[in-house]
Amino acid sequence: MAGYNRSKLSNILCARELNRRAKKKGITSIAVHPGTSPTGIGRNAPKGTKAFGLLLMKIFGTPPDQSSWPSLIAATDSTITGDIYVGLGMNPLKAKKPKFVDFPKKALDVQLAEKLWLLSEKLTGVHYDL
Repeated sequence: MAGYNRSKLSNILCARELNRRAKKKGITSIAVHPGTSPTGIGRNAPKGTKAFGLLLMKIFGTPPDQSSWPSLIAATDSTITGDIYVGLGMNPLKAKKPKFVDFPKKALDVQLAEKLWLLSEKLTGVHYDL
């Protein structure tokens, strides 16, 4: 799970760094959180982990079509800036509607975002003129 969490943090860091770099070109990068959705990501997990995951999905999960809402809002709402994180509410007793949520604390680390960006450029050999 630690690797999964790091990958999600990396997604946010890259989105924020892209926004920082591309802003001067009129490009906005917006981080979105689709919530927890039963997409089959854990289908190859060990039996106990899989059963626990399915239980969590029944309680906290959001149907895949609703999980797409934050992305649709980010793509179509011209008032949203790259400093906003669009996600879904996690309360299983309430309707899950897109809203602005707080970034995880580590995702606010500008130096870490830049370091990850530079490492990604180095490892992939892809450089953007931003």
